[in-house]
Amino acid sequence: MSPMSVVCAKRTAWALFTQGGQSQYSHKAVRKVGQVPPASISVPPALTERLGTSAQYFKNALICRNFNFGIGAMSYLRRVVDEQTDNLIDVMADLSRTFSVPEEDIEKLLAAKNEVQYKEKLSVAAELIPVALRPGGVNPLGQLYKHTSIGLHNKTDEKCIVIFDDLRLDFDYIFTNLHLQAEERRQFVNRMAKRMTGPE
Repeated sequence: MSPMSVVCAKRTAWALFTQGGQSQYSHKAVRKVGQVPPASISVPPALTERLGTSAQYFKNALICRNFNFGIGAMSYLRRVVDEQTDNLIDVMADLSRTFSVPEEDIEKLLAAKNEVQYKEKLSVAAELIPVALRPGGVNPLGQLYKHTSIGLHNKTDEKCIVIFDDLRLDFDYIFTNLHLQAEERRQFVNRMAKRMTGPE
């Protein structure tokens, strides 16, 4: 994270003190009018394309985060995850095929899209992610489901901001890199197959 300089800030504070046997209050205030670098809600074009109509919800999440509305940021992030769950399952299925995962297991993963509730969809799909698609042994969909759920259940704005910032890189990896990885591996497998079946 790059260093941030507060241009000016306002915060009101009252302090009670005793002088000459009488209680008195002192008052101080500062006002924030900006920061360097400025808070940004820009989303990379590749990620915007992947998110489609959900991109605006992700921008809303960034706005909420920048204004320290952690619960709001987490709610919008979960909205994006819910809306994009089917796409994530399709990507995971494509990746699974390039890792020679049994088609039966892939069909079970795809069947998770038939769950009516989004949270059930993501929860079921997360459990069915093949071991080969768990970098470092970590289940990518399971992490999204677990931590967005934690943030939305009785957590303060401050704690939600911590969770949001921690999930941000994971979110970018899942919604950008996994799509690219699936396409690149598919093309690689197709090239290898053509060489194996083509003329010597």
